[in-house]
Amino acid sequence: FVVLVLCGLVNSATLYGLRPLVVKGRVQDPGGHLLENWNSFSRIIVHKQSEGAPQYWGPSPLAPDDKVFQYGMNIDGEAATVLRRFSSIEDIDHLRFDVTNVAHYLRPNSSAMIIGVGGGRDIQSAILFGHERIVGVDVNPIFIDLLEDDFREFAGIADRAEVTLVRDEARSYLSRSKDNFDVVQMSLTDTWAATGAGAFSLSENGLYTMEAWQIFMDRLTADGIFTVSRWYDSANLGETGRVVTLAVASLLESGVTDPADHIAMATSGHIATLLLSKQPFSVQDIARLDEIISDFQYELVIHPGVPPRIQVLNDIVSANSLKELRLAIADQPLNYEPPTDENPYFFNTLRLSHIRTAFESGSETGVIRGNALATLTLAGLILSLFVISMATIVFPLVIKARSEKMTTKSYTFIWPGALYFSLIGAGFMFVEIALIQRLSVFLSHPIYALGILLFTIIASTGIGSLVSDHLPLMRRPWIYIYPIIMALAIISINLILPILLSNMMTSPMPSKIVASILVIFPLGVLMGFFFPMGMRLVRSVHATETPWYWALNGIFGVLCSALAVFISIYASISTNFYIAAICYGTILIGMHTLYQRTPIPRT
Repeated sequence: FVVLVLCGLVNSATLYGLRPLVVKGRVQDPGGHLLENWNSFSRIIVHKQSEGAPQYWGPSPLAPDDKVFQYGMNIDGEAATVLRRFSSIEDIDHLRFDVTNVAHYLRPNSSAMIIGVGGGRDIQSAILFGHERIVGVDVNPIFIDLLEDDFREFAGIADRAEVTLVRDEARSYLSRSKDNFDVVQMSLTDTWAATGAGAFSLSENGLYTMEAWQIFMDRLTADGIFTVSRWYDSANLGETGRVVTLAVASLLESGVTDPADHIAMATSGHIATLLLSKQPFSVQDIARLDEIISDFQYELVIHPGVPPRIQVLNDIVSANSLKELRLAIADQPLNYEPPTDENPYFFNTLRLSHIRTAFESGSETGVIRGNALATLTLAGLILSLFVISMATIVFPLVIKARSEKMTTKSYTFIWPGALYFSLIGAGFMFVEIALIQRLSVFLSHPIYALGILLFTIIASTGIGSLVSDHLPLMRRPWIYIYPIIMALAIISINLILPILLSNMMTSPMPSKIVASILVIFPLGVLMGFFFPMGMRLVRSVHATETPWYWALNGIFGVLCSALAVFISIYASISTNFYIAAICYGTILIGMHTLYQRTPIPRT
């Protein structure tokens, strides 16, 4: 308490207060910060206003570099965007020279949905092209608060009659919405801040999966266009290749038999902009697109009706079935498999068998390099935890057993107990990580999933531990039946949860939270039986050894938390559920041995 009071006094007495000095490996200079806002899942910094060349993502070679007034914005020390002044159309006219806005030329003066408001750049682009109805959605309320409050007059967005700003996760919002749009735009919308630092924990936000794109396509008008901009390198397609695969897979899933007629991709510099049309591009669309490409000197790497020059892109867009698509990308060094809610790691394009690809590319930054760093970090964490568990738990137990010359009976009693507590620690964590990943998409953000899951799991397992004293768990046949019930419950929840979440995706957040709690709670109660049950078994013979069992349970829980993330990335979320079910089923081996050697009442 005293330390917190002192920190509060220091924070109020200093010019910049208490704040991080080094973020993502970079020294922070608070002197250049105009504003710094925090919420439960992000830190947004607005730098002091500057006058200079306008910020572009993929500028045309003809783009003007006249000076504009703008504020640089930084998200979590890594990702960046810009908030620019807008008081007249002349202030934002330069945005027409950015390749991210190609779709607006094909469908001007209509309606637009912007996924990821950020500093308002794409909203301003939609205004520039005369859209009569513009809806901007952002999961991070800080951005919209800034546009509506601190920079309301500067950004010139919030007071526009045609603009509606929404604080929500775009996928969830569009699932509930009945509106249709001529353009749905998602320009470099991601959580690169986590990926760039070599992390997976918050990298995926469910916007880049087949299920999400089905929702976005459903919100298009009959001839609407869904446009996505991502980073591009012709020599190493990376996420651009995966965007195209995702587009083709989404079209095939929706019943389109010739995806090549529905897809175009324009590039400029290191940015590629995908255009996905709900209907085949018309002759007029293609003529207009060719005119834009010529006028702005872009490159059209995917032209409707023309085979792409890049072979892998040609193989992808030529696929007429999901089977053909998977065959086309099967031998690629990078992973172009279309992400799904089952495996939503869009930004991880590395295959384990080709991890050297990231380092051979010669790039010191970028998503692929971040993928390699994250994978190596995660693998190193798993290895470190394994070594620590061996050094601090297993080896001392072996040495202790030998030094004390334990009897064969005592020695053989310890290992079934060790197996039991290790398995329930591992199984519990595999279930927990899998549930977090499932609920992250459903509840719109990993932070919400983590908070609700932890609350429910802690409460339910505590109740399970409490009521276990009053249940006949130590008697036959229950001592053998309830591990099987636990394994079947885990498999069942893996089968039921996707159906439930899909049907409730359009429900309001309170309903989603209640549904999540109702699904998790019974599972938590069942898992709560195992630890006190095991302790009763081992205490009746070797009460002095129980600290080892506590330690084994804890270390395997920590070890498997990292292992579960690795498995979900390179296998699937469901794999974690199945491994958890195996863990709880295998408990029967240790439990039978403990039960046979424990002098406790059997009836």
